[in-house]
Amino acid sequence: MFTRFLKALPLGAVVAIGGFAISFLQFVHGFEEDVGLGLLFKLRGAKRPPADAVVVSIDKDSSDQLGIPENPDKWPRSLHARLIEVLSKAGAAVVAFDVHFLEPRVAADDELLARAIRQAANVVLTDPMVAREIPVSETVGSYGKEHSIVRIVKPLPLLADSAVATAPFVLPRIPFKVNQYWTFQTEAALSPPPTLPVVAYQLFRIHIYDDFVRLLEKVRPGLSGKLPQSLDASIQTKSVGTLMSTIKDIFDSDPTLAGSPR
Repeated sequence: MFTRFLKALPLGAVVAIGGFAISFLQFVHGFEEDVGLGLLFKLRGAKRPPADAVVVSIDKDSSDQLGIPENPDKWPRSLHARLIEVLSKAGAAVVAFDVHFLEPRVAADDELLARAIRQAANVVLTDPMVAREIPVSETVGSYGKEHSIVRIVKPLPLLADSAVATAPFVLPRIPFKVNQYWTFQTEAALSPPPTLPVVAYQLFRIHIYDDFVRLLEKVRPGLSGKLPQSLDASIQTKSVGTLMSTIKDIFDSDPTLAGSPR
C-alpha cells in the first residue's frame, strides 16, 4: 500500500504544481467561472429564494395586464407612485428601483412619484453608469489603445432628493449570466460608493445599527466615534452611502477587526 502511495506521489505533485501554475492565467479564471461555477450550482440544485425578498417584475405580461406600452420607459410615473404606496401599505422595509428616472416627464406624474417616495421614506433609486472609451496614444504601449471612463449619472433631482438614497447598480447586457457583482463601485470614483444591493441591505437591517455601534465600541474603543450614533441622522441628510464607505474604511484599515472576539 505504501509503495503504491510513493509511486503516485510524483504524479500528484506534478498535477498540483501544474494546476498552481496555470491558475495565474486569465483564461483559466474565465473557464473556471463559466464552467466550474455553473457545474457547482447544478450539483447543488435549485435553492428557494428568501421569503423576505420580492421581485416586482416589469415584463410583457405586466404591460398586457395594465394596458400600457411594453416599453417600460413609456410607463406613466404615476404607476410607480401607486406601486410604492401599495408596497408601503404591505409593510415593505426597503423599496429599490432598478428603473432609471433621469429626465422630467409629465410634471403631475413626477410630483406624484416624488411625493410617494418622500412619504415611504425607504426608497432607493438607481444611479445609471455611462462608459466612454478614450483613445490612448500608441506610445503608451502596455496600457492598451483605449481606456474606459465611467461616469455615474444621478436621477432627476426632484426624485433623487426625495429618495432615502441613490446608488449605482452595474449589470452587463452581455453576457446574460452574472457570476459576481461589485459591493462598492471601485471604477467610478476615487472614493468608491456602495452599490444598490449593499445600500438596500443596509437599510433592510437598519434595526441592528445601534447594536453594531455598541459592539464596535466594545471591541475597539474610540472607533465608534467615527460613526453617527443613530442611522436616522444619515437618512435625514441623505448620507447613507457615505456612512457605508466610512464603515468599509474602518474594516479595511484593521483587517483583524472582523474576527475580534465579542
